[in-house]
Order: sequence, then C-alpha cells, then structure tokens
Amino acid sequence: MSNLVNFVDLTIEQHNLVLSWRNSNRVRNNMYDSNHISQKEHLCFVGDLKQNKKKNYFLFEDLGVIYFTNIHNNSAEIGLYSNPEKFGVGKILMDKILEFPYKKLTLEVFSGNLKAIELYKKYNFIETERFIKNNRKVICMELDI
Repeated sequence: MSNLVNFVDLTIEQHNLVLSWRNSNRVRNNMYDSNHISQKEHLCFVGDLKQNKKKNYFLFEDLGVIYFTNIHNNSAEIGLYSNPEKFGVGKILMDKILEFPYKKLTLEVFSGNLKAIELYKKYNFIETERFIKNNRKVICMELDI
C-alpha cells in the first residue's frame, strides 16, 4: 500500500490536487454535499481527520481517492472518487480498498450513479436498503468478505 498517501500526510500540492478533483462537477454531483469546497474548508476537514479514528482518507497515486468511514471492529463504510480526467479506474480503486483487512464493507450510492452501482455489483456487493436523502434516491450496499 506504499502508493497510498493518508490525507493527514498530503503535501500542499497534493491537497490542491485532491481539492480540485472533489470540486469537479463529475465528482461533487455524486456527493451528499455537492457545494464547492474552499481550501480552508478542505484543510479543516483534514485537520479533523487527525483526531478521528473512525475515518481514513487516502490519495492513490494520480488515480483517485479511497476512503473509509464509520470504522468499527472489522467493518467500514467505503467511498471512492477518481481523478476526473481519468476514466475506467474504478476497478483499480476497488482493488486497493479490498487490500485493507476489513471483513464487512458498506456503502451508499445515488440510484442514478449507474456506473458505480455496476462496479459494486461486479465485486458482489448486495443491495440492503433504499432511502431518500436531499430529494435523491440512495441505495445501501454491503459486502461480507
């Protein structure tokens, strides 16, 4: 996992790169908070990660970001987003997520994000629930490893 950089260890250049990805329309339209994020807000978020043992965010080379939230025992909720200039890297990001020692992974995805849903199904995630948040349909999925 040497090609992963924890968000708390990012250089300023890497912070700026991640922030530009997160603020791209392609990425932020698939996030619960789709607002533009300032550099100050981003750095505050990363600062909070230093104390939060239930979240880990990683930059993976120039391909994208993987993250784990709600970490408890051997389970975690996952998320990922790719560099908006790269296409077809979801499988690489998922393979990297699966290198971590969690036994159960969960996720939430907007029902309209068909490419992501297709990817998760290829990894045998199963749908467990549906709900509406911010007027958008959300699908919950999980994988027991």
